[in-house]
Amino acid sequence: MHLRNNRLLRSRWIAGVVCAAVAAGGLAAADPVPRFPHGGRVDLGMSRLLLRAAGEPLTIEGWFRFDTLTNSAVMLYSRAEHLDTPGLGCLFGLTDGGQNLSAYTGAGGTPPSTWREIPLPAAVTTGRWHHLAYVCDGTAFTGYLDGICVGRLPFRWSDRATERVKLGGVGDARDMQGRLAEIRIWNHARTAAQVRAAMHRRLLGTETGLLGYWPMNDGFGRVIRDGTLRNDGILSAGSEWGPAAGLALAPADGEAAPAVPPAVPPDSAANQGRQAAPAAPVAPLAPGGTNVWTGRAGNARWDDDGNWSAGVPAADQCVAIRTGAVIRVTDATAPLRSLELGADQTLAVEGWNSALRAEALRIAGTVTHAANDVASDDWITWEPRHRILIEGSNIVLAATGRLDADGRGYRRGQGPGSPVNLRGGAGHAGTGGNGYGMPGGPAYGDPARPEQPGSGGGRDTGGTAGGGAIRIRASGTLTIDGCIRACGEDAHADFGAGGSGGSVWLSAQVLAGSSNGWICVNGGRGHSRGGGGAGGRIALDYDSVRQAALATPHPSFRAEGRPGTQSPYSGGLAPAEMGTLALSDALFFGDACAAGRWQHLQVLLVSQQDWRLAPLVLNGTIVGLEDGARLQVAGDLVLTNGAELHLFAQPVADPRTQPGGRLTVDGDLRVHPGCRIVPSSHPTNGASVWLAVGRDLHVAATGAIDADQRGYACGFGPGKPAAGSGGAGHGGIGGMAFGGHKGGAVYGHAEQPVEAGSGGGTESASGSGGGVVRLDVGGRAVVEGALSARGGRGGITHHAGGSGGSIWLTCRTLEGEGGLIVADGGLGNYYGGCGGGGRIALHYDPVAQAALPQPVPSLRLSAHAAPATSTGSRFALNAQDGTLWLPDRLWLAGSVLRQRFGGVQLMIPGFNVWEAANLTLDDVDLTLPEGLTLAVAGDLVLTNGARLVVAAAGTHAPGSRYGAAVRVGRDLDIATNSWLVPVAQPTQGAIVGLRVARDARIAAGGGGIDASERGYHGSLQERLGPGQGAPGANGGGHGGRGGGGGGGKVYGDARLPLQPGSAAGWNGYGGPQGHTIGGNGGGVIHLLAGGAIRVDGLLAADGGAGAYYNGGGGSGGSLWVAAPRVGGSGRLSARGGSAHRDEGGGGGGRIGVWQGIALADAEARLAQGDAGAMRTGVLPGTLRIDVAPGGDSSGTATAPEAGTCEILEPLP
Repeated sequence: MHLRNNRLLRSRWIAGVVCAAVAAGGLAAADPVPRFPHGGRVDLGMSRLLLRAAGEPLTIEGWFRFDTLTNSAVMLYSRAEHLDTPGLGCLFGLTDGGQNLSAYTGAGGTPPSTWREIPLPAAVTTGRWHHLAYVCDGTAFTGYLDGICVGRLPFRWSDRATERVKLGGVGDARDMQGRLAEIRIWNHARTAAQVRAAMHRRLLGTETGLLGYWPMNDGFGRVIRDGTLRNDGILSAGSEWGPAAGLALAPADGEAAPAVPPAVPPDSAANQGRQAAPAAPVAPLAPGGTNVWTGRAGNARWDDDGNWSAGVPAADQCVAIRTGAVIRVTDATAPLRSLELGADQTLAVEGWNSALRAEALRIAGTVTHAANDVASDDWITWEPRHRILIEGSNIVLAATGRLDADGRGYRRGQGPGSPVNLRGGAGHAGTGGNGYGMPGGPAYGDPARPEQPGSGGGRDTGGTAGGGAIRIRASGTLTIDGCIRACGEDAHADFGAGGSGGSVWLSAQVLAGSSNGWICVNGGRGHSRGGGGAGGRIALDYDSVRQAALATPHPSFRAEGRPGTQSPYSGGLAPAEMGTLALSDALFFGDACAAGRWQHLQVLLVSQQDWRLAPLVLNGTIVGLEDGARLQVAGDLVLTNGAELHLFAQPVADPRTQPGGRLTVDGDLRVHPGCRIVPSSHPTNGASVWLAVGRDLHVAATGAIDADQRGYACGFGPGKPAAGSGGAGHGGIGGMAFGGHKGGAVYGHAEQPVEAGSGGGTESASGSGGGVVRLDVGGRAVVEGALSARGGRGGITHHAGGSGGSIWLTCRTLEGEGGLIVADGGLGNYYGGCGGGGRIALHYDPVAQAALPQPVPSLRLSAHAAPATSTGSRFALNAQDGTLWLPDRLWLAGSVLRQRFGGVQLMIPGFNVWEAANLTLDDVDLTLPEGLTLAVAGDLVLTNGARLVVAAAGTHAPGSRYGAAVRVGRDLDIATNSWLVPVAQPTQGAIVGLRVARDARIAAGGGGIDASERGYHGSLQERLGPGQGAPGANGGGHGGRGGGGGGGKVYGDARLPLQPGSAAGWNGYGGPQGHTIGGNGGGVIHLLAGGAIRVDGLLAADGGAGAYYNGGGGSGGSLWVAAPRVGGSGRLSARGGSAHRDEGGGGGGRIGVWQGIALADAEARLAQGDAGAMRTGVLPGTLRIDVAPGGDSSGTATAPEAGTCEILEPLP
């Protein structure tokens, strides 16, 4: 019941849509219609019914009142491919300031992309209503203005099935400014008489051939209801409701005493095979009485007179169901005065338009619908058959009430979101989860007008069904105290993939409900290598003004769209995505988040992307914002009790300079323990969300700003490999993979990193890149939890890792205890390449930072890249650590660097010499800039797994061999499991010089100095090393000749070995975009000491092994140590690299041990480049020497040769 002008008026029903009656008939001047003061439209989505194929007849007609008419086109009906690319399909409208009635054929039309314009006798007048009709018979269109035919022209539109239909515009400057009403679309060419006969009256909505009917008299909210129950629309942002003012229409024929038409056409699938029930005598219903379900007919059918106390319920009756188990509803009910469904009673609905209709409904029992089992080969033509449709004025879902569409969507392998494989999870609001390398199904549907059921999981026998579809239209209050569910089914059988959540679309003037109320569209869980189903879609449409005016404007019911979880066997690949929740405005957002009522839902404001909220608390809620949202919090933003805020970027023209979304917090941002902010870059465009904090940032322990695996998807990004399963590059190169597949290249900016990490490989089971954490903090940044942008690992055998992403933090000071800032690359699986590390840049105020009581916070900074795959496989080009940019050398201050660096290439402006009094690297993994000199006046200590990489830069000075240097004023100590790694320049051969004034000690138990595989690289164009093997499976030579018919030659000085080993012959098994599968040459260890050199661990400069298929081995490098005393029980090794299948092994390298020689004498001989007068000595202590060739190369033309070892001491 409605109150208007202090009079009580009975609602009148038109084809199931509640319309407020008016005294003047069908439409009066005071009745509200949509108005677009600044241009607008009604979006009808991709309706298969409205997308008429080329050549099919069509009529579009309606009433329009224009406030202004520009000289360009104004579109009244459009079909465009996407919301953001209008004008691609056919258009109908006015051109030349309203002087022409025009139609556009679109690409593929006849004639293609052409305007067909019918001149009008006079231009359309602004400020008054006009009736316009476009009648197409398949070959031409005829135009009508105010019922008068104005011309006919040849016309045939383009035929594309993926266009969106819009009324009143396209989504650009061609949107109309004004009002519209009574829009009809017919499936036939209307005659002039038919156009004139119906233009001044309403329709019932069931007229023959009517495809869509929008009276436009809803009067509130943003949903425009279709009188045929098929294609509800959504008003664009900036729309408002205004009086019809000057338009009056008569009621529909027969509307005064309507015979309720069937909501489903008689020849539809829902009516096939229906048998008329036998008549049964019934008692008449007393005035004011209630028609009660008796079930006496015994067939549980609503439409059987014998099951009711007064026959099948008729219009305006009060109906009660208090007993009866399960009752079948196979057609729309009559428009009842009231309907009461008691607890423990069930209505089972069959059909798409089988609406439950009553002015007042109270549901304490269960309503469900039949399963959608359909067939289609084209995703756009999936046409569901069943849903729950409820229409009324005031509707109450009681605490015991349940609208249950769980598992009632499409079956496994069916639906627009079902994957075309066996094990992928179904998509809906987002993509479904990857099932052991098989991608999930795509997203589909319109978040603002969700109608499609959820899709079925992959086609394997264990796949499950999606959730169903629920639609409620209430012209008054909708109260939700019970449960509304449309969840996908969980999989329980092996390889089973989950179905996606379904759709729940609720429209009401106002919404109410208690905390017992619950709307749930969860995706189904995957099982045993099966992917999870994506969450479904929820839309809540209400009148913003009336809702805000309530004493309690925020209903307390809960909503959830949790994605289905994956089987652990899927390796964490591309999990299913959360559901969506579309709202009329942000009225509910703050209250719902503070109370934790929303879970796993991406929230969209239908009217805007710009959000501005007061201080905001997310308390235990897990929500996301729509793609590209710009959220500004006028105060503090606090996440607590496990809350998560997900932010999603939309594509932009240049992701390096333009944000794809923003979060701006005017006050403090506090992320409490166990909470996360998750910024996601666009997976193919790379645009990212930028974050700004006006005052302070505090990320507590176990809290995070987490962009792990939120960058480019596999196969996308600037650092993706050219082909195959190579790892992705970013701050460091991606790792090479099985079969010569080269990893991706380095890209981005070390000082201002804003680009997402790239996806590994080109296959669906490779890891995604890390995302972007761009943080601009006005005050303190306190990180006790994590800022992370890790790349994803390869999910299954031979799949690659994604590269680390970007972290760019700007703040006044950076503080924290035990925090982590990480952009690691993803691990390659088995023979898949590893992802390169990402990029980290920390911009703080050096003066303010240095003034802190603890200037260097206890943080760990990491952009690590795994040097070997999950099975320990290494190749010629392994993944490299990413970069860390710092504004000064503050982080290098102090004598002990403990856990600060976890695998980074350090970059500091002007940093080419590092001077320290004493230096201990404790659990630190650090790569110094190429060519840097490390000068430690006292002791240099590497301990607790520390790793220091010193890389030589190219040098072109005549006679210069050093590209970097480490100078220690007292002792060098390398503890167990710690490594010093000198890297020769791979194309020119410059080396790293190590000089220790006193003793050098290498501890036992695994650890030492490792230059293995860090010599010359292979090249197809030229031989970079003197002993590179000939192309093919030929080993590199050095101290001994390489194996194979074209093995590399012997070179270098056995007494003073200082040249890197050479690579094997080029073997391009990976194709023109691949890399040689031959091994690199070993590097150079150049170690001088003034006291004792004791090696109980390992000094190694081994050549690299050849890879599959028939890769040759690189030659061993050079190892030269000189000191007064050399001893220990460890090993000195310069072995040749083994060849694949024992063919073309690398020749051994060269080892020179000078003992009994003073430091100054050794340096003088070194400067002359000649060992001079020395004699052969005895291998000191129990040291072991290894210069063996790689493999035995049995069956090859020439076996590789061992290298050389010279133990020398000065003459007496």
